[in-house]
Amino acid sequence: MKKGALFTMEAFIAVMIVFVAIFFLYSEPVDIPDFEGEEIKREVQDCLRRKEISSEMREAIKGKTLEEIDLEDRFNDCLSSRVEYEVVACNKTQCTSFERPDTEVFSSGTYLAGDEEGREPMEIIIYGWKG
Repeated sequence: MKKGALFTMEAFIAVMIVFVAIFFLYSEPVDIPDFEGEEIKREVQDCLRRKEISSEMREAIKGKTLEEIDLEDRFNDCLSSRVEYEVVACNKTQCTSFERPDTEVFSSGTYLAGDEEGREPMEIIIYGWKG
């Protein structure tokens, strides 16, 4: 091989190394998805769905005012210990209070229709976050 061609190839390789180094130095970091957050969201949704199907929530709110409803302990059996949660009940005009934690919060809700037995329509929302 001639000296000129060898020199050109060395220069090309050196320029490519510089470009690659600049690319890696100034490129954006890759975001890693939060799989645990997605698992918590799915766990909250599944738990609420199971309680809705079993009509356990309907019995818990039957004949009670919004202030008397306490659903917190009813979800311990289907949510793991890594999930902290709070249950909020809403009627047509107001909701029970919820103090939002300073972290990413996932929610899932369901609507329970009223009936002639004294149940008024309510929305039940579970807010869950990594504990």
